[in-house]
Amino acid sequence: MNKKYQIISFVAIILGFFMALLDTTIVNITLPKMTEYFNTTMAHISWVVNAYNLAFAAIILTASRLADQFGRKKLFIAGVVLFTISSLLSGLSNSLEGLILFRAIQGLSAAFVVPVAMPLSAEIFPPEKRGTIMALWGAFAGLAAASGPTLGGILTQWFNWRYIFFINVPIGCICILLTMKFIKESYDPTASKSIDFGGIITISTAMFCLTFALIK
Repeated sequence: MNKKYQIISFVAIILGFFMALLDTTIVNITLPKMTEYFNTTMAHISWVVNAYNLAFAAIILTASRLADQFGRKKLFIAGVVLFTISSLLSGLSNSLEGLILFRAIQGLSAAFVVPVAMPLSAEIFPPEKRGTIMALWGAFAGLAAASGPTLGGILTQWFNWRYIFFINVPIGCICILLTMKFIKESYDPTASKSIDFGGIITISTAMFCLTFALIK
């Protein structure tokens, strides 16, 4: 893979990864506006954040395992497609219950994007450059989490709270197109192809309960 393709492939991965992590914090600053719009309380509106985090935490380990087994590119694209659709539906929501549901779907889809971003990035570059790529990957992760409240505030001030979700739609579409064209499929060759349903249910339930306990 030449340098141009490496850069474009890395940009595609970072777009999906950045978008998924950004949405863990971008909503926080807009909660007062949402509370006013839905005529509810902060205790209820906080589930717009909690639903995302619970779904994300419950599925992330399972998603990582499935990606190793059945294809990281497949899982990444599926996650970005679902994330983009659920972002659009979140922005169009006219009920708090609908918004919470679509935020949970966002969190679920983000769990398919985030854990495969690093192994996909590692496959693009030769071993001697992977240290630099991992450092950049970590820097973008920190930037995404830190810039969420600022970007959320700007979008809410200039437009309204719905645009913190709408902004994901063009980014997601670009990410999907670039990923489909430039990124090659990769697997963990040592991973078993059998699915441990009992293990999936156990670890997902444990992660959900742990995250729920921390939220409460």
